Amino acid sequence: MIRLAAIATVLGVGLWVAPGNDIEYAQPIPVVPVTVPATTTTVAPTTTLPNVHVTTAEVVRVTATTVAWPEGLCAEWYVTAHTVGWPVELLPVIGEIMWRESRCLPDVWGTGAYGLTQLQWSAHSHWISDLGYGRDDLYNPAINLAVAWQLFERVTDDPTFRCGLSPWYMSTPPDISHWCERIDQ
Repeated sequence: MIRLAAIATVLGVGLWVAPGNDIEYAQPIPVVPVTVPATTTTVAPTTTLPNVHVTTAEVVRVTATTVAWPEGLCAEWYVTAHTVGWPVELLPVIGEIMWRESRCLPDVWGTGAYGLTQLQWSAHSHWISDLGYGRDDLYNPAINLAVAWQLFERVTDDPTFRCGLSPWYMSTPPDISHWCERIDQ
């Protein structure tokens, strides 16, 4: 029966045994032409954010470097922050901001602000959405810190702001008048 089924399959006939008996039935197997349209996909870069999504199918190459990590608040997020763009010398400052904004907890929200750095969705949703992220993505520490870095870079050269840390002016500690003083030190 197996040999007959193999020959019948080659000839385009499907064989099966009906339930409850040994009678073989043969039905022709229809041939359906399949046309695959030719497509060309062009991928244009839309953002300078690093890829923070890694699947098991991707190969990740790590280059070992020695970094003297500073001490400070929320130091558990320093590697993530540095990976997405924050320079080592600003890690204690962004750490202090994370501490004052979220107590280093990535799933915090309040008054329209989300994640580690408490990014204001109402103020920044237009350009964050353009990067391909939604409000709930800001709970992901890597995305939150990457978007915070983008915000820092956006306002650094904007004359309406004192420095890249201006978006977090509401959480300025009492020992300074503005976060920008931490950069100037």
